[in-house]
Amino acid sequence: MAAGTPVIAYAGGGYKESVIDGKTGILFTGNLVSAIRKFETMTFKEEDCIAQAKKFSKEIFKKKLKAFVYEHGSRG
Repeated sequence: MAAGTPVIAYAGGGYKESVIDGKTGILFTGNLVSAIRKFETMTFKEEDCIAQAKKFSKEIFKKKLKAFVYEHGSRG
């Protein structure tokens, strides 16, 4: 997604958080072939994929982790 390409991903684990079904790709639980066929009929915006991927960048992760540690860490 960071390159602006939509994805086809199994609807489990972290993919449910990172892929917006129907907007930045397709999430599937059953038949992969059916998911691919559906995917081929859809259109996706490159900018939507890039914007969603940026939410999971290394910089954002570090910022959120530091904020969490500061908020929940020992102050004693």
